[in-house]
Amino acid sequence: MKLAYKNVTPEVYAGLKEEMNKIGVSIEGDKGNIATKGIKGSFDRDVDKHTLEIVIDKTPMLMPRSLVANQITNAIKRLGGEVV
Repeated sequence: MKLAYKNVTPEVYAGLKEEMNKIGVSIEGDKGNIATKGIKGSFDRDVDKHTLEIVIDKTPMLMPRSLVANQITNAIKRLGGEVV
């Protein structure tokens, strides 16, 4: 599942990282892999264009990808970012 966002300013990104930590997912830097708490995927932030792409490849059986995607999307919107 691929998620794409725009208007991801440094403040929005910092807030998203805090929200992700609440569900046990740590995001460090602007690009990398996600492999924690049974969630596997990757993320890529373009600092100049204020965009962020997140790919969710796998989630635990009791945590559907759509649930994780909704949590990320809701956090981005609440913080001022937008879905592409």
